[in-house]
Amino acid sequence: MAGVNINLLPVQSRTDQKAQKRFQIIQTSSIAVLLILIFLASLVSAIHILQFQNVSKLKNEYKLREEKVLLLKDKEAQVSVLKNRLTLINQINKSSIKDNSKIYRSFLGYISPGVNISTIAIGRGGRVIASIVAGDILTFEQTLSSLISDSDAAKENISEIGIDSLSRARDGSYRAILNIQY
Repeated sequence: MAGVNINLLPVQSRTDQKAQKRFQIIQTSSIAVLLILIFLASLVSAIHILQFQNVSKLKNEYKLREEKVLLLKDKEAQVSVLKNRLTLINQINKSSIKDNSKIYRSFLGYISPGVNISTIAIGRGGRVIASIVAGDILTFEQTLSSLISDSDAAKENISEIGIDSLSRARDGSYRAILNIQY
């Protein structure tokens, strides 16, 4: 048997109680939703603050690393210049100092005794550029004729002879810049 339910309250008060219960349920659920929204908003704010801090750290780290890279770029440029210079020095050394001394000795063998050498430079590939001074035209002609002679040594050693400049000084001496390819 089910229990007997007797309600002596008027109908109006029962509907008021039902409405009040609904209002309390709605009020409780709206407070719960509001608390959940506040919790979610604080959670999103906290995540945003953490992400902002992480981004700030990463930006600072990026700036530091960028500065280090710029410093290393400068060092790289300096190292590259040094490397190129060392490569050039090695190429010059590989061209063999012995070959240059042979060319120098050979060139001196063609110079007449009355001719003074002001400067001499031996470039890559055996090109000799020399500035000479001769006291008179005969001495100068002897030097040129020994350079262009038909001897086997001259033909074997010298492939090209050029006179870049020729001038006569006030004292009667002759100055010339010779360009000779060995």
